[in-house]
Amino acid sequence: MITRSQTLNERLKIPSPSHLFHYTDSTGLIGILDSEEIWATNIRFLNDINEVIEATEAAQKILLELHKSSNNHKEKSLFKSMLDNINEVASHTYVCSFSEDDDSLSQWRAYCPPSGGGYALGIPSLQLSAQAKEQGWMFIKCIYDDVTKNQVVKEIIDSMLIDFKDGLKQNISLKEQDELTEKVASNFQLNLLAISGAIKNKAFKIESEWRLISPLSTDEKKIRFRKGKSGIIPYCTFKLLSNLNPKTKNLIKLVAGPTPQNDSESRQAARYILSRYLDNSTGESLSKIPYKGW
Repeated sequence: MITRSQTLNERLKIPSPSHLFHYTDSTGLIGILDSEEIWATNIRFLNDINEVIEATEAAQKILLELHKSSNNHKEKSLFKSMLDNINEVASHTYVCSFSEDDDSLSQWRAYCPPSGGGYALGIPSLQLSAQAKEQGWMFIKCIYDDVTKNQVVKEIIDSMLIDFKDGLKQNISLKEQDELTEKVASNFQLNLLAISGAIKNKAFKIESEWRLISPLSTDEKKIRFRKGKSGIIPYCTFKLLSNLNPKTKNLIKLVAGPTPQNDSESRQAARYILSRYLDNSTGESLSKIPYKGW
């Protein structure tokens, strides 16, 4: 996948660890293994309430500075148009999260039941990458630092400005200039949308998160809904297996989280799950974190 940001393109090449871990409860785990799919949640409905504003706030700041400093009324018009409706860019972004850490206290607390029964499902990174490429999704390590975040957004804005200037070289009419402004601004919104799911607040850096991010062309008819803690949550699915990439099953890892069960019971349950769904009786392990939420 090629983006309008060279910095982001280089980040897409970062080597991933052998496995990445998706934290879920027992119901979620069984659902993933039954369907061979994993759910991607609309970014506006994630736990972090600032998810939707990290990219847009960076873009707003840069565009306002450009609008203020520019003496070209055509460019000013473009920057204003790019700013319009900027907060709507995340409406159709769906993400699925993974951690490099297979035994993270913050992850157990955030995504698993306080009564125990959580799991970290380890999926080979190469499989995720291959499936993302096949389905047109972005697979990327999240960006936490402000310098990189601002650089990515600025590079996208700069590329849009180049498109705009190239269009003006055609000696077009005033009506065509308006159409060009609208077209470039719309293209900017789409490009900002494409990267918004990869940008997170630096307070979450400890999570070492990787994400699958849905393509811009996600069919609205494929959007499903599930019950959340405080309302209905929209999501779509990502296929973990395909005819081109069918070999995940023998490489799965499974970590059982903190639970009231004794170690023997917990390990045996994890082993049964792997054996039942994956024809694999090895690869299970237990959390070593002495956390009790029950």
